[in-house]
Amino acid sequence: MIKYKDYVDKDNIEIENGEISGYNYRYSIEIPILNSNYRKDNRLLICSMNPSKATKIQSDNTLNKLCKYAYENNYKTLTVVGILPFYETNSKDLNKFNSNEFENIIDENFNRINEKMNYVDNIIIATGNPTNKGMEKLIFRLKKLLESKNNLFCFKTNTGELLTKRGFTVHPLYLKELVACNLPEEYFYK
Repeated sequence: MIKYKDYVDKDNIEIENGEISGYNYRYSIEIPILNSNYRKDNRLLICSMNPSKATKIQSDNTLNKLCKYAYENNYKTLTVVGILPFYETNSKDLNKFNSNEFENIIDENFNRINEKMNYVDNIIIATGNPTNKGMEKLIFRLKKLLESKNNLFCFKTNTGELLTKRGFTVHPLYLKELVACNLPEEYFYK
């Protein structure tokens, strides 16, 4: 079991989730950071591809890395959302939902992401490369939400690039260190 670090306020982690047809999904996980250096109510939103398996009790490597970044950069709150709220990224496994159920959850997810974007100081896009056309469509939908935002960042790749060779933002798990940079304009044109 991977535990949260001591600078995470474990008692106040909030998870917005649901269940449909016996299958769980998560809209967001909000993690308070215990840091005496934070500036006012400094909030960070990370937009990822899909939720990790982390719970209020158990973390994972990606979430611990993001929490460390939030702590080291004086954020009071870290919120992580996935453009696909389901724990499953294999599109064949998502076929068990009827299209109305699926679309309703996706629509609600994007409504919640949009709402959260209005209450944070910075937004880091960290989806990684999509694994199928459906995921690409969700990233395109995210880009539409981002067009009116100005506090957008991404993590640098290990080689110093801002985007992957396919033109997407990098997933944080395999990075040696997390360095946030302004999201380049070409992200919106790929």
